[in-house]
Amino acid sequence: MRHAKRKQLLNSATSGEIAALAPSAVPPVAPPKDDRRTAQWKGCCKLAVNLHRKPVEFLQFRTKLESGHRVPQVDDQRMVTAALQLVNGLAVVGVRRWDFLPAPSEGELAQLEDWAAQRLADRRTEQDREDEERRLLQKQARAFGERPAGNGTINPVHRQRSKYSLDQLMQRLHDTIAKHKAAGREFTHELLDHQSDHYIRVQDGGISNKQVIIASCEISGRQERRPFDEHFEVVWTRYREWKARQQSEGRSHD
Repeated sequence: MRHAKRKQLLNSATSGEIAALAPSAVPPVAPPKDDRRTAQWKGCCKLAVNLHRKPVEFLQFRTKLESGHRVPQVDDQRMVTAALQLVNGLAVVGVRRWDFLPAPSEGELAQLEDWAAQRLADRRTEQDREDEERRLLQKQARAFGERPAGNGTINPVHRQRSKYSLDQLMQRLHDTIAKHKAAGREFTHELLDHQSDHYIRVQDGGISNKQVIIASCEISGRQERRPFDEHFEVVWTRYREWKARQQSEGRSHD
């Protein structure tokens, strides 16, 4: 009975009256400002990481930003610059686990250099503290005849760290190239293989395939298995930049 009455009312109603009976549309709710800022910051960091994998593109993009290029998806363009600086800094100071949150505030972006330096110092301090704690637990375990956690397993090469800095590795690569050149050999990365007849040992000042892979992962921020040719391309690009910088500073490398 009730349904029949409602149907009768609808049949006699005008289109305007029917529209008035319909539920009012709920206006879309804009995301909170903090959520929007965090989402944009994550996007900036992802972009920075992708660019950092190819140093030449990274430098080209940074130059474009300095010339006024904008990323339209980001409200505050300073966040793009901050992400580039943070990603590059994490690789330089040797932070293994990259954590980009929280996003910098407007006040922190106004003091970008100070913010980046403090964020990098905090991340490195946190990593050093975790490493020290792990070593202490391993010593305690050995003292009581227990097997330390993680002991007996070796990380794959792309997850290892080098005892040499990137600058030291670039110097070793340069010296290795010079030695092969002095011996009348054209340098190719095959000479870095320990099975090569002309391999220069690390203890003799050379650089190995393993060190190239470790350096590549540190430069690009990608700790994953890749063909050696790709690793060498990353390191070779960094080497050319390092050599150019040395020459511009008056420390010529022929």
